[in-house]
Amino acid sequence: MSNSSPSDSSIIIAKIPDEVLCEIFYRIRSLPLLLLASRTCRHWRNIIFNEWFFNNYYSVKYRGRNLIGWWKFDDKNHIGRDSSGLLGNRYTLNGSPQIEQCILGCNCCVFDGHSVIKVPVDDKLEYQIDNFSISLWFLAEDDLNYGWKVFLAAWDEPNNYWMHIGFHDRSIESQAMISPTYRYQFNCKARNMIIQSKTWYHLVVRYSRNNKQDIWINGKLQTQVHMTTPNGVTTIWNKPIFSSSPPRLWWSSQKMCMPDALFIGAKNEKYTYSWSGGKLADITIWNKLLEPIEIRAAYREKVSIDKLNVGTYIFQ
Repeated sequence: MSNSSPSDSSIIIAKIPDEVLCEIFYRIRSLPLLLLASRTCRHWRNIIFNEWFFNNYYSVKYRGRNLIGWWKFDDKNHIGRDSSGLLGNRYTLNGSPQIEQCILGCNCCVFDGHSVIKVPVDDKLEYQIDNFSISLWFLAEDDLNYGWKVFLAAWDEPNNYWMHIGFHDRSIESQAMISPTYRYQFNCKARNMIIQSKTWYHLVVRYSRNNKQDIWINGKLQTQVHMTTPNGVTTIWNKPIFSSSPPRLWWSSQKMCMPDALFIGAKNEKYTYSWSGGKLADITIWNKLLEPIEIRAAYREKVSIDKLNVGTYIFQ
């Protein structure tokens, strides 16, 4: 039996250098748990509740394991290179998209309606997930009133259904598919935000199979659709036969469809719904739901994610 007392434990904790405590706290990736830890003692609270700590806590360095895709278009010779470290130069470039500087102080990719970047992900377990977020910046030059213009998609026959993001008749819309067999399609459209040409927007779409998908534009939640039941479904491609609504247990067993490849700038290699005259910047994919504070800070600071200081935003 140990003869140590609570006071002995407190002495040991007190001797841990602040630098070591910070490294420990940075690895608590649940904000509620981090806030709970801050209640342990006044010293821990002082370490955690300051601008410097939160700038590091939300930095790419400590969130790297959550970042599974990052297209910052910083290399003209490798336009489709993923900077997250997961995919690298695994891409195929069709057409001739161009690179130029954008509002963030970094590069953006300019699409001409006949260009697309294809990124295979079918062999990457990191992409076979049903809880994730996508963040990007976009600008539309013109031609906003006609049909779909796709930013990012894994949404093409025969089996590539995961997500589909773009604007449709001047409104941002996202789509998700549940059940590879029956294909329950859930559309989420931000009807109250009319997209204007020649204006930069920040967009975040969050997907959670066991909860909902939602759309954030310029730091504000615009719309959401719940996917915990089939009640909010937009389209059923292969309707199952039930005497009434699908049983809850059956619905909970239906998985979200998974991706074979990502397409940037169009729906597929044939340039369907191509992003004509549009610009995309700082595209990121996360294996987590981005927190509202992260989303608001990204829009307010208008920088690429490697320069984002969430702590500065919080303590302004």
